[in-house]
Amino acid sequence: MAVCENATGQYYKIISEECYLEDGFLFVTIRRYLNKQERDKEKERQERIENFLSVATDAYSDKLDEILSYQENNPDFLTDENAVKELKQMISYAEEFERAIYIVENFSVTTQNTAVATIPEAVEKEFTSLGYEKEFISDPVIIIDTIAINCGKYPELTISLEELYAKLKDRMSSEITNV
Repeated sequence: MAVCENATGQYYKIISEECYLEDGFLFVTIRRYLNKQERDKEKERQERIENFLSVATDAYSDKLDEILSYQENNPDFLTDENAVKELKQMISYAEEFERAIYIVENFSVTTQNTAVATIPEAVEKEFTSLGYEKEFISDPVIIIDTIAINCGKYPELTISLEELYAKLKDRMSSEITNV
């Protein structure tokens, strides 16, 4: 669900998990898109990215378990030169893997002036087998920004997504279209 501000053509999507109440005021967090194409690109990719991140996070957890298991099963892992070397390689790969997950999480949707990010070659092959697509970060969804808007007093403790959009529309100055 999103709304389009007719005067500018910008699309607004509420990030419900980031909306909050503070001192009786409702703050609605929104992501502003340049146009419909960017919003559509995000909708089209969202499930694929979420699936990939879920699988990649599980794989990362497995890598950490593998490191712990290696340490438990090799009591002289600190004194055996080969064991130390192998353990360092495992840890180094796990760190690269973790950084690559961070890159996909944080650079698949970005503002116009964000630096270009790349996935390290060391993990790209495994990432691809887990569902990663280069376009996630080579052609990111471009947003204007993510902001919190004070939508006035709100006496309740809970609010539905529809109510959040109604409060947001009350704060917007021009004609709005639901999309």
